[in-house]
Amino acid sequence: MSSKEPYQEVSDDQWAMSRKNFVRTILLAGVALQLPWISACSDDDPLGDTSPLTKDDYKSLHAFQNILFPEDGNGPGASQIRADRYFLFVLNDPRTDPEIRTFFLDKFVRFNTRCNREHACKFHELDKAEAESFVAKIAQDTWGKSWISRHLNLIFEALLLDPRYDVNPDGIGWDWLEHDPGQPRPTDKNAYPQILLNHEV
Repeated sequence: MSSKEPYQEVSDDQWAMSRKNFVRTILLAGVALQLPWISACSDDDPLGDTSPLTKDDYKSLHAFQNILFPEDGNGPGASQIRADRYFLFVLNDPRTDPEIRTFFLDKFVRFNTRCNREHACKFHELDKAEAESFVAKIAQDTWGKSWISRHLNLIFEALLLDPRYDVNPDGIGWDWLEHDPGQPRPTDKNAYPQILLNHEV
């Protein structure tokens, strides 16, 4: 029998503290958030590397985030700031708490399973009205409310990322928030995660 500790779901308070600590560490370092991970796309594969999600799951992620944070004329939407790429970064970052990663992936399975059961198709295949109705429905469940909340947290973080890393293009999130990212801007020598190592006590 394995001695591995059983998976325990991260509470919303623990999640919030984990993300706050991550952002606080970056801010204390005195530079803009710097992420070295870029997923290159090609003509043959316009979506690029979507692991650990399948291509279909990635399309559903993209559609889901745009229901949560649409472009409505008041500012950029999730698609414009490329929040989906940041979500993949969080899942692939070795410093992400494994329980947080498991939470997102497990709930993604639950999300897809329910969508397929109720609509006999994948989420990204729903029309806008159906998608909005489905998201509103899962928001009534505890797991859905928590999953939506955490996705929104990541979208808000993506608004502050440096455009160098294939998110927040042209600083549209900064412009909308009237945010001054400060200096210095990211360089090869102070990129995440190296910047954390440079400031360890």
